[in-house]
Amino acid sequence: MRRFALIAVIIVWCALAFATSAQDARSELNAGVEAYKAGRLDEAVTHFQAVVLLEPQLLVGHLYLGTALAQQYVPGVEEPSNKQIAEHALEEFHKVLDLDADNLNALKAIGALSFQLKRFEEARQYQEKVIAHDPKDEAAYYTIGVIRWIESYQPRMELRSKLGLKPDEALILLPECGQVREANWDKVEAGIRSLSRALGLRPDYDDAMAYLNLLYHERADLQCGDPVAREKDLATADEWVDKTMQVKRAKRRPN
Repeated sequence: MRRFALIAVIIVWCALAFATSAQDARSELNAGVEAYKAGRLDEAVTHFQAVVLLEPQLLVGHLYLGTALAQQYVPGVEEPSNKQIAEHALEEFHKVLDLDADNLNALKAIGALSFQLKRFEEARQYQEKVIAHDPKDEAAYYTIGVIRWIESYQPRMELRSKLGLKPDEALILLPECGQVREANWDKVEAGIRSLSRALGLRPDYDDAMAYLNLLYHERADLQCGDPVAREKDLATADEWVDKTMQVKRAKRRPN
C-alpha cells in the first residue's frame, strides 16, 4: 500500500510541476509579446528564451523567439555577433519546422532571412516551399524573380568587365556571348516567369515591374548573334520602366 501511495504522490507532484511549468511559460510568453510590441527586443528575446526552456515543444515559443531575433539582425553588417543573431533566429525557425513541417510563417521567415544573408539558393528553395503551400503568395514569386536576376547579373557583368565592354556596347556579337547565355538563359527566363506570376496576382506590383525591366535587359545581352531579338528585349524593358512609373504616379495620387 505504501508503494502505491508513493507512486500516487509522485504522479500528483509531476502533474503539478507540469502545470506550473506551463503556467510559467505562458506568463513569459505574454511578457515577451508585450515587450516585442513595445519595441523592447532584448527584453522580448529574454522572455521567449525562457519560454522555450520551460516548454521546448511549444511551437509558438520558438516562432516568437526566432521573430524577435530576426528583428535584431542588421542586414549587410558583417560583424560576427550580428551573424550569430541571424543564425540563432534560423535555428529557432527550423525548430518550428521540426514541430510542424508545414508551418508557413517559419518557411517565409527562413526564406526572408536567408535572402538577407545572401544565401540565395537556400532563399529560393524556401520561397518555392512557400509557394507550394500558398500558390497565391505574390511576394514569394517576386523574391524568386529578384534572386534569378542577381544570379544572372553578377556573372554577366564580370564577363563584360573582363572584356572591357562599355555600358552601351553589346555582348551579343562576341564569341564569349555563348558561354554567358548557357549559364544564364534559364535563370533569366525563370525570373521573368516568376515576376509575371507576381504581377498576375497583384497587377500594381511596381517593384516586380522594375525587376522585369532589369531581367529583359539581362535577356537582351544574351541574344547572341541576333540584334533584332536584342532590340526587342530592350524595347520591352523600356515598356516596363514606363509601366512602373505610371503605377508609382497613380499610387501617389490622393484618393
